[in-house]
Amino acid sequence: MTARPRRNGQFTGTHMAVIMAAFFGVIVAVNLVMAEFASSSWTGLVVKNSYVASQGFNEVVAAKRRQDAMGWRSEYAMAGGKVSIRISDSSGDPVAVNSIDLTFRRPTFEADDHTIALTLLHPGEFGAEHRLGDGIWVVEVSADMGTDTPWRDAFRITVRDGGLAR
Repeated sequence: MTARPRRNGQFTGTHMAVIMAAFFGVIVAVNLVMAEFASSSWTGLVVKNSYVASQGFNEVVAAKRRQDAMGWRSEYAMAGGKVSIRISDSSGDPVAVNSIDLTFRRPTFEADDHTIALTLLHPGEFGAEHRLGDGIWVVEVSADMGTDTPWRDAFRITVRDGGLAR
């Protein structure tokens, strides 16, 4: 048997081996990059021990129902590097509050989470100088009413160009 002469541009086994190595090399590289992103971003952990957290669920629901029955609501505002919140009763009158803390959380990453204490601006209205980065935030309100448990509220806001996006 005689060897056939190789012509230029002919597809050989070497070409196929290079194509297969490049194909699987890209797949492995993408998987390694995605694994690095996954391990360095949000862990997905909401509570450290879901069983322990579930044990107090009924008490949390009962406290929320008692709070909702009071008819109080919070009104949040943010403009010009300042945040303010007003808590009013069902008739719209301000509620007597000792202090208010706001906790700002990112829904997907805890590195930016922080809490600020507000100061009294007017009866029932508290505020502070504070700037948030653009994006989605969960705002958790904790108001000390002078009782055993604070009044709590939570809501999402979207910040764009230093102000609330509507």
